[in-house]
Amino acid sequence: MKKSIVQLAPLLRGQGWVKKNIEKKWNLPASGIPNNALFDLLNIDRMLIGKLCLKASAECQYLKHTAMRKSLGFIGGGRITKLLLQGFNNRKVKFKRIVVTDVNNIALERLRNDFPFIKADSASVAASQDIVFLSMEQNMIMDTLGLLRNDFRNDPIIISLVPNINFAKLTLRLQSAEKLVRVLPGSATYINEGYTPVAFAPGFPEADKDDVLDLFGYMGKAIEVPEEKLETYSLMSAILPAYFWYQWKELINMGQEIGLTEQETLDYINESVMSSLHMNYRSGLSQEQIVDLMPVSPIEENEAEVREMHRNRLIALYRRMRPQMIENQTATRTR
Repeated sequence: MKKSIVQLAPLLRGQGWVKKNIEKKWNLPASGIPNNALFDLLNIDRMLIGKLCLKASAECQYLKHTAMRKSLGFIGGGRITKLLLQGFNNRKVKFKRIVVTDVNNIALERLRNDFPFIKADSASVAASQDIVFLSMEQNMIMDTLGLLRNDFRNDPIIISLVPNINFAKLTLRLQSAEKLVRVLPGSATYINEGYTPVAFAPGFPEADKDDVLDLFGYMGKAIEVPEEKLETYSLMSAILPAYFWYQWKELINMGQEIGLTEQETLDYINESVMSSLHMNYRSGLSQEQIVDLMPVSPIEENEAEVREMHRNRLIALYRRMRPQMIENQTATRTR
């Protein structure tokens, strides 16, 4: 199936295929593609596969990734498991099977009601799947892995969704595991618009990385990052909406108090927030120039206080998430 570069560029925008895959899958000589077009083909997000497969047409069936032929096991059925299951469900992604286990039977039953395609089973069965997600509480993960270390099948991909437990700690319980991954998804995963940082353990086979990146590509944009930056990405991306949601909610309330309907308020806040982001990052103007264009700044007197509040809270949270990193940075500055 040949495609012209004009057809390919918008179609593949976001897909992280390597050059050989462009040649193989599209019967198109990558060497003949202009550098700027090739850059677009190789460096855009991975949510394309999910979008194309929604069409369920014969033309795009071959795009379904090999990860879809694997089984998934979730050890823990809490918030992040629900996010991922919803993301897969939105994209109509089917796996060989999905097994979920949780010590909380009520939470597990809720998941089964929301996602009838999952199978509830024991932790040892969940651990024996092809791709295993560690989604339990942080204070439970090390003991749980100690109990399950003999239940993992040969050569599984083990993906930890638990913050603050690094590869060094995970390998204490998973010494024979060769394919360890850490991922910290954000809430926008629920609507397949997440920005998901993915860290691979040293020695993770390069040939298998696409399986993981494409898997999370169904949820939005998946990017590979070094482990030492994983919590930073989480702080500045996954948790970021929490810094603004309370403000948006209050603006919605105020909009209705001064004469707008709820829908009118939701519409103007959505459009205003999006246009403000575009103005800030796409206009080419400096912060000072953007501020000069505003007719009024009603909270200017409190701006320093708000900045300080965010800085104090977030830096403190980062210190708890990455205490060793903070110590290293402090030592570097004092040399």
